[in-house]
Amino acid sequence: MSKITSHEIAYNKIKKSIMFGDYRSGEHLSETGIAEEIGVSRTPVRDALIQLERDGFVTRKPYKGMIVRKFNREEAREAYEVRRALEGLAAYLAAENITDEQKEELETILEHSRIALNSQDFKNLTIHNNSFHEKIIEISNNDMLQKLLKNLRGFISISRFYVWAIPDRPAKTLEEHQIILNSIKSGNAILAGQKAAEHVNNSWKAAKMRLDQQQIGE
Repeated sequence: MSKITSHEIAYNKIKKSIMFGDYRSGEHLSETGIAEEIGVSRTPVRDALIQLERDGFVTRKPYKGMIVRKFNREEAREAYEVRRALEGLAAYLAAENITDEQKEELETILEHSRIALNSQDFKNLTIHNNSFHEKIIEISNNDMLQKLLKNLRGFISISRFYVWAIPDRPAKTLEEHQIILNSIKSGNAILAGQKAAEHVNNSWKAAKMRLDQQQIGE
């Protein structure tokens, strides 16, 4: 097994901190501070931030350096429209391709999600939530679709904090995941695609509500 590099350590640390909300949307990311925190030099941190910029997690601001990517409502709407179409297609294809073993894997992920939610363990809930979507995309067996959705990964991670700030939305998310899975397991590709698209649309409604509240407060 190859040894993990300083670049990989920095990349994974910053990415997880964004996913878990330790670094918030619009927050400045200090190369020196991050390097000291994780015990590496500034160079791997700088390289990690450049990669995270390509992956859509961070963006570069003049005179400020790298910040956690911040979306306005129009950008968010456009991203959710694309995500709705792509994840609807992923669920459609998954319903056509899924094996019995993969059905069990998705059920296990959902069970772990419910345990995390009941424990108010939102870090693990985030991990299992990501796993659920990524597994469906994997089952779709479409490399181009996977690449397109990878470009949205940063946006999806950051937007989740807008979505889950709405009361009961995490619980509703799991209910909707179960509906999607039931549709996929039944082999009804059209229904699976519809339910996945509805799930993303419901997430957009929650994100829009939060973005509107934030705009009023600014």
